[in-house]
Amino acid sequence: MTAGPLICPVCAAPLAGTTTALCCPAGHHFDRAREGYVNLLPARGRRAVDRGDTAAMLRARRTFLEAGYYLPLLAALYDDIASLLPPASPLARPMDEGSKAEALPLHPSESMLDAGCGEGWYLASLGARLAAAGRPVQLIGTDISRDAARLTARRYPEILTLVADTARRLPLADGAARIVLNVFAPRNPAEFARVLAPGGLLLTVIPAPEHLRELRAVAPLLAIEPDKESELIARLTAAGRLYPAGRTPVAYAMRLPPAAVQALVMMSPAAHHLDDADLQLVAELPAMTITASFVVLRFIRR
Repeated sequence: MTAGPLICPVCAAPLAGTTTALCCPAGHHFDRAREGYVNLLPARGRRAVDRGDTAAMLRARRTFLEAGYYLPLLAALYDDIASLLPPASPLARPMDEGSKAEALPLHPSESMLDAGCGEGWYLASLGARLAAAGRPVQLIGTDISRDAARLTARRYPEILTLVADTARRLPLADGAARIVLNVFAPRNPAEFARVLAPGGLLLTVIPAPEHLRELRAVAPLLAIEPDKESELIARLTAAGRLYPAGRTPVAYAMRLPPAAVQALVMMSPAAHHLDDADLQLVAELPAMTITASFVVLRFIRR
């Protein structure tokens, strides 16, 4: 794994990689874990890993995603990226309302960051599709959870997996990423804009109001804010460095067996708050047809 795009979380100097560690010219040193990830949380911030998803949540998510239930969402993300990759031409996608994005050439040495990568399925799957299309990119996944980093690094050694806090300074150099993914994860507009190259693409995914409506009627899931999309767009564009470049709605029905229904609940943020009665209810959920409904929002770095 190369570490060219990375910076030290202590002093922001470039990080260089060895087989066992990452280090900067000032001597700050970060060991590579046995599984292959590197923990770049400053020592004073390492208690924050408790805020991340638990190992049980991550295993439930991996089981659900690898069963293919969110493949339509993955396809929408890939289409948004691949539409910027016409053969032998720069990356370009017409912007909404007649505006134009800057050219975004993508070379094998360039990077795609998944900020809040979880167990790594989205990033690895998109990276594999890009590589199969002859457009490989360096894959970088960050998550505040060490359990997430372990799962990602073990299953997907092609990903440079880092423990890092999206709420703080990301361990990437200015303009190091051509693409930033943010799928159901915390957001940091200023940092996304900083690490994106000029003309770079941010893809962020949020649940639409109808998402999992049948399951929400019978299970203790968290509510979806009715103005989530408009509020997110306002937040991401407030600094004037990220330009809204359109949206892709994705909606379909999933017929899920009981185990998949249970995994869907247990991989959600609600899993942090389930008590014994909730867990018993989840364990007894039957097979269901459930609506999946997402919005993929596109932003271009000015």
